[in-house]
Amino acid sequence: MASRILIVDDEPNILTSFASLLRDEGHLPITVSSAEEASKECARRTVDLILLDLQLPGKSGLDFLRESRNDLTTPKTLVISGQAEIADALEAVRLGAIDFLEKPVPPEKLIASVSAALTLVSAEKQRTMLVNEIDESSRMVGESPVMGKLLHTISQVAPSDAAVLITGENGTGKELVATRLYLQSKRRNKPFVRVNCPGIPETLFESELFGYTKGAFTGAVKDYPGRFVIADSGTLLLDEIGDLPLSCQAKLLRVLETGEVETLGRSESRQVDVRVFCATNHDLGQLIAEGKFREDHLYRISVFAIEVPSLSARVDD
Repeated sequence: MASRILIVDDEPNILTSFASLLRDEGHLPITVSSAEEASKECARRTVDLILLDLQLPGKSGLDFLRESRNDLTTPKTLVISGQAEIADALEAVRLGAIDFLEKPVPPEKLIASVSAALTLVSAEKQRTMLVNEIDESSRMVGESPVMGKLLHTISQVAPSDAAVLITGENGTGKELVATRLYLQSKRRNKPFVRVNCPGIPETLFESELFGYTKGAFTGAVKDYPGRFVIADSGTLLLDEIGDLPLSCQAKLLRVLETGEVETLGRSESRQVDVRVFCATNHDLGQLIAEGKFREDHLYRISVFAIEVPSLSARVDD
């Protein structure tokens, strides 16, 4: 299905060229020349993505983002800026824009960035459709004292933004606990992204989690935002974190410490706001003693620690 893309710029030649490029890619472009017109278009029809120039007559692009940042119906936005406006572009990203494109925008860069942005839009739409279904299918029940304690802990920890380490034997429901934490958190209406750590080869870990630009390496045929950016403003579950190689732990630790993601092929880092859950069936203390897990990494991922009781401890359930 074609995506409806709103282009907001006061330069007629840019409106025409961008609309032509996007139409050739199968999208449905809409062009307006001011932020005020953009607000009216968003109110009267469904828009999948906005391409927003920062320097506009009247209300600026930044003003548009400030006014709409708390409106959940506002479409995702890619901002367009000149070299002299880089500080404003970074402020736009802080206000919720997916990314920024620097003028003049090469056609291939525009197409690749729009494609990556629409990937995020699609992921969020799917999450919105599935969240109630997940809520219904992931309810936890049990009458045993250990289950009562677990459910109480989940309700206490969920409202926080702090990292959570979930431990327990295989088959005890660690992913279910992570899902309940997410559904009971204030990030419920934001992305919930799961990553199976052993399923990502060590050589691909950085590109898969932090993303890459087209041409960053052989086989990078288009921009990919990475799991952290896809999860921005939401929650990321790193399953089987105990199986992560030390080299990957070091790369992950930097993001956990700073909240900054360095995309392969891009010189600027990007700030993300992601709550991290980690799950494992390993004894991470023992792995630290064996030199297989970083102690500083454990500190970062276990602000809260939840141990899921074994099945033998809840036979009454």
